[in-house]
Amino acid sequence: MLMISGLSDGDPPRTDNKYEIVRKPLLTARRATQDARDQAQAHRRQAEELSAIHDEAPGLIEAGMMDRWQLEALELGIHFERTIETYWQERLAEWEGSS
Repeated sequence: MLMISGLSDGDPPRTDNKYEIVRKPLLTARRATQDARDQAQAHRRQAEELSAIHDEAPGLIEAGMMDRWQLEALELGIHFERTIETYWQERLAEWEGSS
């Protein structure tokens, strides 16, 4: 059974003895893995968009529309997006592997 933060898809709702209030987990394992998938895809798309701008950088620099510091910031953004994508892919693999 997949456990994330002590919750799983199979956890029954818990009730309070006195008032019979049903408390359900906020994050199920299925929801967490889907969120991880969505996050990885979003960061991949962002990295691809930034890479497309990076491919156009020589022309933008030549036209005076970008300087080297903006290019450095763009490269840092690409690195960040790829790093975060990798993080979510690793969490997804870890969670799916433990089910």
